[in-house]
Amino acid sequence: MDYSEVPRICEFFRDREVFMTGGTGSVGKALIEKILYSCPDVGRIFLLVRPKKGLNKNERIAKFTSGMIFNRIREKNAELLKKIVPISGDCMELNLGMCEGDRKLMENVSVIFHGAASIRFDDPLKDAILLNTRGTREVVNFAESLKKLCVLVHISTTYCNPLLFHVEEKLYPVNVNWRDAIRIAENIDREALDIIAPFYTNFYPNTYTFTKCLCEQVINDYKDRLPVVIFRPSIVTPSLREPYPGWLDFINGPIAYTLPGSFGINHVGLFNMNTQCDYIPLDIVVKSLIVTAYVHGMRYECHKELPELEVYNCAAGPSKLMSIQDLMTFSKEAVLDWPVDQAIWSSRMFITKSTFLYKLFGLFMQFLPGLILDLFAILFKKKRRLLPILRTICYATCKLQFFLFNTWNFDNAKCFSLIKHIKDEDHRDFLFNYYPEYSSKKYVYMCARGSRRYLLRQSDEKLQYAKRRYRMILIADYISLVIFSILIFYIFLYDYLANMYLMTWK
Repeated sequence: MDYSEVPRICEFFRDREVFMTGGTGSVGKALIEKILYSCPDVGRIFLLVRPKKGLNKNERIAKFTSGMIFNRIREKNAELLKKIVPISGDCMELNLGMCEGDRKLMENVSVIFHGAASIRFDDPLKDAILLNTRGTREVVNFAESLKKLCVLVHISTTYCNPLLFHVEEKLYPVNVNWRDAIRIAENIDREALDIIAPFYTNFYPNTYTFTKCLCEQVINDYKDRLPVVIFRPSIVTPSLREPYPGWLDFINGPIAYTLPGSFGINHVGLFNMNTQCDYIPLDIVVKSLIVTAYVHGMRYECHKELPELEVYNCAAGPSKLMSIQDLMTFSKEAVLDWPVDQAIWSSRMFITKSTFLYKLFGLFMQFLPGLILDLFAILFKKKRRLLPILRTICYATCKLQFFLFNTWNFDNAKCFSLIKHIKDEDHRDFLFNYYPEYSSKKYVYMCARGSRRYLLRQSDEKLQYAKRRYRMILIADYISLVIFSILIFYIFLYDYLANMYLMTWK
């Protein structure tokens, strides 16, 4: 196909109607914002939303569009936000829980981004299958009713085949039939299914990766009926360019290390320091998603025939992996330059590969101090905060243990080859080759700086005060370490050395 003859990306989206699931998530919000900002002539963007916390769909969208991520849209043209149309529904339900009127309203949709999924690793298998796998089936069933559909992008994950440590940009077979999995989830109660889950899932590390693998099989079975493509991001982290809208809407990647370290509340880590992490910035994911939809949508509209199912790994790849060792080193240095105002101790951390030692040292180095500080908070009639946060950190670390001890290599050549289809005029808005400007150390520093500025909303005017305060904390930390070492020496070695001396003297 000669892409010199096709329109630009913004022209492709002109007056085109889009349907999106998972649009209220971190990737979804950034994707909507980018489409509205760079393709302002886009038609309506239909967003599947569930009524939540007593809010109906219109109230939820009003709250959704008031977020900081849409600041530059409001500055450019606030009317663009009216193109976001809420559709009441739920991926857990049959027919996505949509009414016939809403389905009729979306009859002209030609692009679908399906990103709705539970990313909780500890979801019961029944819930994970119904939401992730059956939800995907309901999306493709709805897509079959659309006469103008030109592309359906299924947002998967590079970790949907976690037992393979070298993942190519292709579909891998699975021993479980997705239709049987849905049937089982619909007919067996939650508790009984959880009992057989480890055997039924072939001992996948969690229900999320297992059900996302089944989702890809759903897409594969519809490739002869629909123009579908599978898009797999790796670990999505804050955007590369600060302050790209929405780049700090979530705590993931380096921020998950720098933020607890900044406050001095996390002192025990369960890691393999040699593990290499594959982080992909949010803005790269969003741009490559749009380019994927553009390339495959134009290909289908030009040829009017279903192409082969393509799979793209949107991953950093072997050349841009970051080891946990480097991440910890860079995070510790970044905290020195960008400490937070409310730091309670230093970022010193004890690292172990043993779950037993992690929990043992965590009890004495984190939970007991946290309990004491929370008791003081209760005495002074303030909200206790530390224990809930520490429980969350401990729980998440144990659940992620499989991923913290293994390294994956994801082929990404096919994904980055999409760049050649981007016209020169679109390079400024959609080019996603970030390798020339990427530096792991600078990126970690940016995350530490950004979390202070935008997540914690702390002023740079107080930075010097925070640095002085943190230096005093470091001095106190070193003094306490010396005192502790002397105490240990006295308890365990003093009597032994004294007796040895007396025996030698005699």
